[in-house]
Amino acid sequence: MKVSIWQQFSANHSSDFTLIGEFPDVEQAERAFQELDSLVKEIDAWNVEHDNGSWGPPTPFEEAAARRFDAESFYTTAWLEGYGASERAVVQVDNCVTMFTQFHSGDNEYNNLDAFKQIMVKLGGKVIEERYGIVSISCRAPDEEILKRIVEETQEYIRSTGDLENSREIQDSAKLVFPPPPWLAYWDSQYDPETESLLEAWHSMNLSRQAYNLWNQQHEDELADARNIKDKDQRYRRHRELDKIRDKFVATRTTKHPLFRRVLQIVRLIGLDVTYIFRTFSRVESEGLQLNLLNLHFNHVGVGLTAIRAWLQSLGCTEITYEFVESEVLIKRYHSK
Repeated sequence: MKVSIWQQFSANHSSDFTLIGEFPDVEQAERAFQELDSLVKEIDAWNVEHDNGSWGPPTPFEEAAARRFDAESFYTTAWLEGYGASERAVVQVDNCVTMFTQFHSGDNEYNNLDAFKQIMVKLGGKVIEERYGIVSISCRAPDEEILKRIVEETQEYIRSTGDLENSREIQDSAKLVFPPPPWLAYWDSQYDPETESLLEAWHSMNLSRQAYNLWNQQHEDELADARNIKDKDQRYRRHRELDKIRDKFVATRTTKHPLFRRVLQIVRLIGLDVTYIFRTFSRVESEGLQLNLLNLHFNHVGVGLTAIRAWLQSLGCTEITYEFVESEVLIKRYHSK
């Protein structure tokens, strides 16, 4: 198996990264997973208990890990709540271990990546730095009916992520309603009996988003005036006033589902990234009963890969294989067009 993943997106002073280590065998990968998973959860728990925000100092666990593994110093690791926080930050996939996190670290933003890379190597893994987590999956469908279902549902999902990427609100990613992928029920690599409730929560979330958009359209001039207020305090107060009015408007049109936050985390965890450059290469191909899902760029490739694999297995697919794709190859192809 070929592994070459390094995922990063920069916005202001924050950055996401996906790091994958390939180990000689499953047993070594399991030991490394236990070590890293424990470290991540200890860091997250300490940050929550001590209200250690994005710009706070490194935790005692980060400092101890840096000493123990003779690694680079950490500079505040802040786990991204919208992607499941530390709960699924570290995932084992066969003989590989994947890490996904967001951190806020100003001019030192690469220190954490270097530290985790060094720890991964000290644990026996081989790390290859790239930029994005892209994977191609192949399998054999049990019959033509199942093949058609997988093809149609996956193609429709890829199309819907394109609609999201083209939205003028793409920069306001915290408020986007990401479409649920066909493999939602297997987000934890096995069937979740709460799937129907999760879909109900997503539907509620979608209605809220529609109401939010409608209010913004109806009050576009007021929002523009608020953005143009020069005095910072007055501008802040006006935005808060408008937020409260908008929240009341949204509340009259939908009821917030108790699984609202949960489904948002799950859908973003296992879904495809909406970035246009790689979505243009995502495609579904079939020949006979052979199925190829090519160049899928997951938000969290470890969770996404295990979820889609479990979904395919549940449909009776066999001979499931996967390969991580060199992102630089796709980037060069994109810019050569």
